[in-house]
Amino acid sequence: MATEYVGPDLDAAVDALRSRSGIDRPIRLSLGGCADAIGTDRVGAMRRRAHAHTNRSDANRGWVCFKSGDIRRAVTPTGRATDLLAHEWAHVATWQGHTPRFIALLRKLGRNREADHVLGYRRSFNARQGALVPCPVLAAGVVCPWNPKPDHRHSEHLHIHVNGVLYAAPI
Repeated sequence: MATEYVGPDLDAAVDALRSRSGIDRPIRLSLGGCADAIGTDRVGAMRRRAHAHTNRSDANRGWVCFKSGDIRRAVTPTGRATDLLAHEWAHVATWQGHTPRFIALLRKLGRNREADHVLGYRRSFNARQGALVPCPVLAAGVVCPWNPKPDHRHSEHLHIHVNGVLYAAPI
């Protein structure tokens, strides 16, 4: 059964995310299922380990829901936010999906491994879909060394920063 979790360990973990990102956006946490199912015997729409409610028309906007009822999925024993909580909080903080802005926030939070995972998912998704998406380097106002056109296949190259120099390499 889904329940709202409130506790000082969660507050401290989210406060650390807020201070590191500079974005003061609170969250509400549901453990054991979706916030839609709180007060019922259902788990709710939980296909994955966790999800964030970011849709403007969602009555539960700002909630982060965990399938597990164990707070250790969200907060480590040392009081830090887990990668999963940081990932879902970044969705709430940006109100976006796996966009360049979302990935940049993960990096700002020091979650580079999680950002790399999301980028890998985006690349494989874009390659499967054959989608043309804006290159994230261009969004930062930098000319992409791989392809200077504003829209090109993000799935065809990878950006690498070495000592402040931007390189691009084929995938």
